[in-house]
Amino acid sequence: MYNSFMKRILSNAGDYQSMVKVTTALNVVENIALGLSFVSSKENYNIHKFFFIVFMVCSELYMVITYLLLKYNKIRLSSPLERIAYLKKKQLMIANVTSFFVALYFFYRHNTYCEPGMYSIFAFLEYLVVLTNMGFHMTAYYDFHNHDLIVGEWKTASS
Repeated sequence: MYNSFMKRILSNAGDYQSMVKVTTALNVVENIALGLSFVSSKENYNIHKFFFIVFMVCSELYMVITYLLLKYNKIRLSSPLERIAYLKKKQLMIANVTSFFVALYFFYRHNTYCEPGMYSIFAFLEYLVVLTNMGFHMTAYYDFHNHDLIVGEWKTASS
């Protein structure tokens, strides 16, 4: 749905349409990398670390590129709710990127100096990263306010 949404919002310039494909791919890989939720960092640290790095890279790039694409084409946001979504995306992206880099700083301090409390601060900031990521994706509520998602069972004529 976002692929179609972005194609509608963005100009037909080739660069923009190429970036829509990039954001779509980033979003798909970000969701696949959520497999880190099923891999314990205690039992499989390297696999968990790999999934986490892939998730964070895709997540951060997806948010920043999506925001920039909308920023340079915001004149084409046709409804007040789409404009609200854009502003919320901006706020949540800034909060997410900031939280992420501050979390990296405290993770570094924890691993390098083993200072008391550093891991707790890192963990708190990690939760902020997760919550702001979820919030960014929840702006879909505003982008697709006039859409219905129907989940149903297909029945053939013989059944």
